[in-house]
Amino acid sequence: TKKVKHPSEFTQVGAQIDVIDENLLYVLGSRARVSEKMGIYKKEHNVAILQALRWEQVLSLMREKARGYGLSDGFVDAVFSAIHDESVRIQNEILEGRN
Repeated sequence: TKKVKHPSEFTQVGAQIDVIDENLLYVLGSRARVSEKMGIYKKEHNVAILQALRWEQVLSLMREKARGYGLSDGFVDAVFSAIHDESVRIQNEILEGRN
């Protein structure tokens, strides 16, 4: 890890974080649109919203991959649980006809 030595570097690093945060929002929005499609499919084919075994497999795989990026299991659990909760919420809205 390189130290930030000058205020201009600090500003540049902050700008990089802003860009990454915007990219995260774009990716999360894209994921939400895919969740909508999944919700429509599940509604049309009478498939349960929550697929517990699939969720556990995904979370386990994400933990493994995240370790390669130096991210803790707790962080990955929190982030992906929030993402999963939002996906379930979106799909439930579709199932209940609110979307």
